Parts: sequence; structure tokens; C-alpha cells
Amino acid sequence: FVEWNPLTGVQAIASPQFKFVDFILLFDEKEKQVSSSEAHLRVMSSPHYAGRVDRAHHRLSLILGALEEQNLTTLSDLVLCDALDMHDLFHTSNPPFSYLNAESKSWIDRAKNRDADFPTKDLILTLDAGANVHLFVLEETTGVWETYLRKNSIKFICSKAGKGAHY
Repeated sequence: FVEWNPLTGVQAIASPQFKFVDFILLFDEKEKQVSSSEAHLRVMSSPHYAGRVDRAHHRLSLILGALEEQNLTTLSDLVLCDALDMHDLFHTSNPPFSYLNAESKSWIDRAKNRDADFPTKDLILTLDAGANVHLFVLEETTGVWETYLRKNSIKFICSKAGKGAHY
């Protein structure tokens, strides 16, 4: 894990025993209608933008605590909460927009509810600027997740951790 800090740059965060694999679930491969740069400008028009930085900083402190306590459930909840907070700014900006589609919304709901159909409950779901979903699972569960995703005809990319950010 790394922390992106505007004052100090990229800093590695001491990570507990967790070793994750990132499954990028490809729900939309088309070019985005709203670029990331444009999205960052639009979010400032959202009535929910006030306090976003404070909310993110608060969540970061809670995330660091969850990492220290090795509490994967709390970590998962916080990461998804932050992603949804950011996407809420998209939906409430002027003009509003959304990157999410029916499949990504379904996976968000399933992750929130700890879907009984999932092969494991230890997962972290987050979003980027698009409809695709990042599903972080413990490395030792890679095989069961690959099988599950293929069985459900979900197109994905599997990415494993590298050496991290180096400058």
C-alpha cells in the first residue's frame, strides 16, 4: 500500500500480512464520455464537494488503523465507502454524469452485502474512473476467484503486486 501525499509525495505504508491480487472486472471497454481531467473539474460543482478532502483524510486514518489491526472487513468497508463518496460527486455535479453501469452497480451491491455466492468473503472492491471494478482478493484465493469469474462469464484482467512505487 502507498499513500499519495501532496506535500511529501508517495510513501509506502507498512502493510500487514495481506497479499492481494487485483482482478479488474471489465464491464465497459469503450472510451469514457467524460475524461478523468474533466471529472475532476466537474466534482467541484457538486454540493457534496465541501468536506470531501476532510472525509478522505478521516477515512485514510481509519484505513491505516484497519491495516494495523489487520481488520480486512473494516478495510473493505472503508475503501468502498471512499470510492462511493467520490462517485457521488460525479452524480451530483453540474452537469451530472456517471461512469457506473448495471454490472458495476450490481457488484457494488453484492460487495456491500457480502454476497453468499462469492467464493470468499475476504475482498475489497473499489472503482476507478469508469464502469470497471477492481476486486482485491487475498493471493491464496486467486484460483477460486478465477474459476468463479470464468464460470460467470466475467471478462477480467488479473494483476499481482509488484515492487511498488519507486522514484
